[in-house]
Amino acid sequence: MNPLSTPTGTSTETAAFEEAVSKIVDVVYRHPLHRELYLKALDYCLEERAVDEAELFLEGQPEYKNALQTSTALVNVLIEQGGLAYAEYDSSGALLTEERVEQFFEQGRNEDEIYDMVERRCVQTTEEGRATAILLDPVKRVRSYVASDPRRSDTFCKLLAFCSTPRSLEEINEAFDSDPALAAREKTGWQRVHASYLIDRMNEAGGLTWNNGWQTTPAGAALVADR
Repeated sequence: MNPLSTPTGTSTETAAFEEAVSKIVDVVYRHPLHRELYLKALDYCLEERAVDEAELFLEGQPEYKNALQTSTALVNVLIEQGGLAYAEYDSSGALLTEERVEQFFEQGRNEDEIYDMVERRCVQTTEEGRATAILLDPVKRVRSYVASDPRRSDTFCKLLAFCSTPRSLEEINEAFDSDPALAAREKTGWQRVHASYLIDRMNEAGGLTWNNGWQTTPAGAALVADR
């Protein structure tokens, strides 16, 4: 299924779906330190997960070391923006729908009593969240960026291969100091390009992450494996 199409395919529903996806994409992409965490959460939660399970998963990712928000906050952002659907279940495994909750209120139960009924709190990626993950798939982003700069494509691949184990900026600078792809030319104002440029581009594309050193991600490794 096209990631930007709705199951029914009517023009109104398709427009609403695309708008919802665009909203999630905007939130995910404009937060560089959280981008890959958001995408990993959307992928991980394609199968319904307990909220605390999803949070623990994020806390175990290398990108979480540089996150500016807690795992709880990151999950909540995706819920609020429509990338994850939130659900509560009682001790029998039955979903606590709005209708059931309303019935409980009508029966005279208060909020605390209803809160105590919740046995499991879960999240699952929505169709809009799934479409976002497809659009911003780091494998696609890395391949697209490398292909868009053919003059440096081999150098990007060398960098990703070099960083299969975490590397410091100093190590990268030393290894790529004489790389001809970084040489001064008219387009760069006759200034030599620093290796940090390569790092920034691959980090933005999802090919490198900081993990006590610059390290190649699975998306970056996939590109290297195919070269």
